[in-house]
Amino acid sequence: GLTFVRAQVFAIPLCVGVLWLCLEDSGQSRLRWRVVLVLPLLALWANLHGSVLIGAALAGAYFAYRAVSLGRRGLGQSAAGYAALAATAALMPLATPYGTQILAYYHDMIGNHALGLADIEWDPPAFPALSFFQFAVPLLLGLASLLVATARRRRPPWVLSGIFALSAFAAALAMRNNLWLGIAAAVLMAETAPA
Repeated sequence: GLTFVRAQVFAIPLCVGVLWLCLEDSGQSRLRWRVVLVLPLLALWANLHGSVLIGAALAGAYFAYRAVSLGRRGLGQSAAGYAALAATAALMPLATPYGTQILAYYHDMIGNHALGLADIEWDPPAFPALSFFQFAVPLLLGLASLLVATARRRRPPWVLSGIFALSAFAAALAMRNNLWLGIAAAVLMAETAPA
């Protein structure tokens, strides 16, 4: 289904950029300026494709976790910065010429039964359809790499495990999200390959 040019194709490098910035930042002891680049990537993504909701959720969850984690360690200034980033990331899907009116679009698209009948991409993966295997293969490969790495005491970064879990949840809801699971699983397998 992704063999022709469509808006989602242009969102792929933006997703990779958001993941890369979050993963690179996860090893830092305090807030660094580079992670702020997630916000313009999300703004551009919001103007290309509605899948920005997944990117904003991933980035927002990451920033919120970092805010709590650094706050517990007494790094209040960095924690406040991450909290502000979390709130801003959550608002980035609104960074379009439509502003808050985009919410009506999301409301009309997500969970729309008629749309699901017209386009199977909105259905959850179901055996024996190809979409099931596009979901199951990256899910199983990602889980296997997690298990092997954990058994060998070389667990991947928690951020990557969380990204994998959130993208697996999204892919279980609609086969159109299998792409994001595939990206997360590929990064997870690359990270755990040495184990």
